[in-house]
Amino acid sequence: MAAASAAAPRPAGSASSRKVLAAGCLLTGLMALLQLAGWAPGAQLDAFVFDRLVRLYADAKAPDHAAVVDIDDNALSAVGQWPWPRYRIAALVKAIDTARPRAIGIDILFPEPDRTSLSTLRESFRREFGLELAFSGVPPGLEDNDGYLGSVLAATGALGSIFFYSDLRNAAGPPCPLVPLRMRGVPDALSPYEGKGVLCNTPEVQRGLTAQGFVNTHTDADGRLRRLAMLYGYEGQIYPSLSLALLMRVAGTDTVEVGSDVFGPVLKVGEFAVPVDERGAALLRFRAPARRISALDMLRDDYESQALAGRIVLVGSTAVGLADRHRTAIAPDLSGAEAHAALLDGILDGLSYREPIWQPAFSLGAILAAGFAAALLFARLPALQATLGALLIGAALAALSLGLFASAGVVLSLGAPVLTLAVESGVLSFLLYRRHERMAAASRRAREAAEAASRAKSEFLARMSHEIRTPLHGMLSAADLLFLRADDARQKEYADIVRGSGRTLLAMLNDILDLSKIEAGRLELEILDFDLREVVDALALLFGVQAQAKDLDLICHLEPEVPSCLRGDPGCLRQVLSNLIGNAIKFTPQGRIVVRVSVAQADEDSVRLHFSVSDTGIGIPPERMEQIFAPFVQADGATNREYGGTGLGLAISRRLVGLMDGECGVASACGSQFWFNAVFGRVAGATGLSEALAGWPGRRFLVAGGSPAQQEYLADWLRSWQCRCDSAAGPEEVPARVGEAANAGDPYHAVLLDLPAADFGRWLCRWSEAAPELMSGAGRWIALLGAVDDIQIRRLQAVGIDACLSKPVTQFRLHDCLSLREPAVVAAAVEARRPYRILVVDDRAINRKLLLAVLDRLGYPADAVADGQACIGALRERRYDLVLMDCLMPAMDGYETTRRIRAEMASPRIPIIALTANAVSGDQDKCLAAGMDGYLAKPVDIEQLRLALLSHLETGSACQHGPSSAAGVG
Repeated sequence: MAAASAAAPRPAGSASSRKVLAAGCLLTGLMALLQLAGWAPGAQLDAFVFDRLVRLYADAKAPDHAAVVDIDDNALSAVGQWPWPRYRIAALVKAIDTARPRAIGIDILFPEPDRTSLSTLRESFRREFGLELAFSGVPPGLEDNDGYLGSVLAATGALGSIFFYSDLRNAAGPPCPLVPLRMRGVPDALSPYEGKGVLCNTPEVQRGLTAQGFVNTHTDADGRLRRLAMLYGYEGQIYPSLSLALLMRVAGTDTVEVGSDVFGPVLKVGEFAVPVDERGAALLRFRAPARRISALDMLRDDYESQALAGRIVLVGSTAVGLADRHRTAIAPDLSGAEAHAALLDGILDGLSYREPIWQPAFSLGAILAAGFAAALLFARLPALQATLGALLIGAALAALSLGLFASAGVVLSLGAPVLTLAVESGVLSFLLYRRHERMAAASRRAREAAEAASRAKSEFLARMSHEIRTPLHGMLSAADLLFLRADDARQKEYADIVRGSGRTLLAMLNDILDLSKIEAGRLELEILDFDLREVVDALALLFGVQAQAKDLDLICHLEPEVPSCLRGDPGCLRQVLSNLIGNAIKFTPQGRIVVRVSVAQADEDSVRLHFSVSDTGIGIPPERMEQIFAPFVQADGATNREYGGTGLGLAISRRLVGLMDGECGVASACGSQFWFNAVFGRVAGATGLSEALAGWPGRRFLVAGGSPAQQEYLADWLRSWQCRCDSAAGPEEVPARVGEAANAGDPYHAVLLDLPAADFGRWLCRWSEAAPELMSGAGRWIALLGAVDDIQIRRLQAVGIDACLSKPVTQFRLHDCLSLREPAVVAAAVEARRPYRILVVDDRAINRKLLLAVLDRLGYPADAVADGQACIGALRERRYDLVLMDCLMPAMDGYETTRRIRAEMASPRIPIIALTANAVSGDQDKCLAAGMDGYLAKPVDIEQLRLALLSHLETGSACQHGPSSAAGVG
């Protein structure tokens, strides 16, 4: 913007000085508020400049004081295990000590006793086999490697790092030999980081370390390691870090003095002065030590240990997965030992750098001063001169920063002031040039191009949808049949892979089409009367199988005041709930998913319902909560790889909710909770759930087994029906509860048992043997099962179960089950079908063959023809109960064929269900307008086809009524 403003003189009267000055002051105030709130772009710019300045400054002098003896991947491979055997560590420390270094620091953590110790082997054989082992030829002190290493460490005076995770702390062992730091000066001016735990599993090793330190685990907010803690607080005391302990050894002192200067606190260790921040952390030089020696080379005498004379030697590991790795700007994989060495090199060379304690105040003042100065320049000077003035202000700030850095190693944060100048220059230049007309023309052209692109995209998607769905229909149908008929497990596995891949491709295709329709404004709500209970129950049954496969509880709860019948678009509501429930199941490894519906607002004509889907899954990071509603975005980058999906479901759901005059959002604490609200019309005469679900005052029920959450919801539903409800944690409590209720003259009306199907017979037989009168002590025994089939039903009936209710259990299905006066079975039992006959009309031979096979699998006799004319001839020659009609066929398509059938064969009315690969907006309406009774989009799922046939054949309603949308699955 600034460059553009310098290209032409300022037009007279284009903008008043007062408006320009006001805009500049407003922008300056906004930038100041953003700085106070911790504006990230400014910090990122500072980090970019800061990292490169420090890198250039640090490269001027190579480190010469510290060296790292590295237990790298080669050393680990030579031994073949981790942790390294203690005797090898002892040999390494001995070899280093012979060179007479200035200090030895050990950055190796020992979380457990050495498994290679002979004393450990002797104890294992004594404990596990009762054998006493004796070893001969073992040198003195090598039998216990931990003790041997401890004695070597004590002899060499090595310093060690003993910080580790608190869950590995051996509380039963001896106390850790921590020695608090002796401090002088003003130690209260610092508030050190708190140490997180101490490793004490190997006390012999710890006692051999003459001083102790903590390993750094603290990074800056931008994720780049800059500060290395010199002090740590632990259990009310202050202890030195490994770097500080080594520096004290080099300085020959056991005391640290805390002072300060104009830039902030300073730690004085003998002759050395270490600038630190308020937490007692020194700044790294962003440089790994140049000298790194392989531990394996030293043990093999391939490296001359005398080269370490007079140096500070740190023993550590950079092996992948084992080192305490830190992310830095210069060295992406700087290990703990290397970080300590880099800091010590900088301190001993006197090349420290600082971030002053008055940094925030300086940055805020620079924003205000530079911003107001730029506003005055643009208000009073021509654009070219004002731009040059803003550049001079920025150059002055940069010169001040570079001068302080070169002279005192102080880095000033200039990102926010520089961005303030850049933003103001751009905005004020825009006001001066008044390019509104040009922008309006460009916007018009862009809008026209976007509309043309949208039309082309819609046409392309419609054509591609048909071309993709047609072969996909054949592939999925064949895979379904192969899976159902395959006897070999490997064949079933391969067929399931093909099925899963095809369904994933279909889901992606549907999501992209939905998003395209919404963006093009071609998706309109279908307003009709529907029963909310049927929508929720259908979704519970649809997703129940997926939830049970992961051992999750799926609970659907509608508040009593929710109306039973509504007016709106049930398909739109079903799609939003399906997306949310499907995501909850996908991202929840264990626990439960709870769907709740309540009334948010109501009046005489409409009601606003609040829907929420809560889970106990992986949750969502706070910074991603709003982004996940954008297309092609998931909770984090790794989610697509681990869980799959296009990231379109939530974007589509938000837009569908907007069409229903609602809004949606998400919260995440333990798991996540997606919610939305939508407005529906009221249906005259419709009642609330509390009126639709009549109660049974005084009846008593027992709920046994299942998760506590499911027990709680079952009890709430029963109490809302004016019943009394008791709960039993498990089946072992049932006999006592039933017996006590029967003896008290207040028996249970029914017992609801939630047990694994295989356990029912065992527990019921046990109860019958122990107390034969138990089964008669309650009115009815109802089994809650994850899956129900005829064989299970008969087995459970044989052992005394009166009714089986498949999970997930909903309020309405439970109410229907309990409403039965006589013992019955509520399950998906297969009934004998009437001899219906179906006619398949499709121009593709492979589709006809597969559809005939699917119908045969479902138990329906069927014939197939290749075109509309043959269809009419077949209907005249033979009676058919239903027609599956392909829409796009040569000569006479499905729409024209249906119109002729309706005109020439008015009675009896034959149900016609459309089968088409077209799935864009308006296709279903086109089918119904032609006289068809239902609509199924290819590829057709076997279960969807079965439900559609049941809707038009099994209920017997299709022949008595006109067109119905019951089979409209598309």
